[in-house]
Amino acid sequence: MNTPRYLFVLGIGEGESARPMWPDLHQPFQGEADVDGSWYAWRLTGANHRELGRSCRVFADLRSARDAATTLRERVQDAEVTVLAVPRTGAWGWRLQLDGVAVATSSRSSARHRECIYNANTFVAAAGIAALTDSDPPPVWQLAETLHPDIEP
Repeated sequence: MNTPRYLFVLGIGEGESARPMWPDLHQPFQGEADVDGSWYAWRLTGANHRELGRSCRVFADLRSARDAATTLRERVQDAEVTVLAVPRTGAWGWRLQLDGVAVATSSRSSARHRECIYNANTFVAAAGIAALTDSDPPPVWQLAETLHPDIEP
């Protein structure tokens, strides 16, 4: 039986192209990219492999991204969820904060407020029981291994 799980993502770019686009709720980009412009983030997928939400911060290394996902998994019941309307579209999205710091965001907008609440609640329920992936990174990460040879997947 499949269970929810945290997956880790590598982004590579230069300058502004190194910045992910997903904090869409008119929130500023948060986090640190490595000196080469690469960054890591996590995504939470449900048992059906559909993305439920993602980190709204990025991290300079994989270990920091894993630590952030572990902290969320352990403390998700302490989190505060905020539901917001996206001004330019009228769609709804959510943000999750721990100790006043935004740690997770919706990965897609919802057309209705009640759908957004449902999606946020689904994320919170899954975040506390999700497995952390510990398998070898996929082949597309070979570039990352050359950039960061000291990282263990």
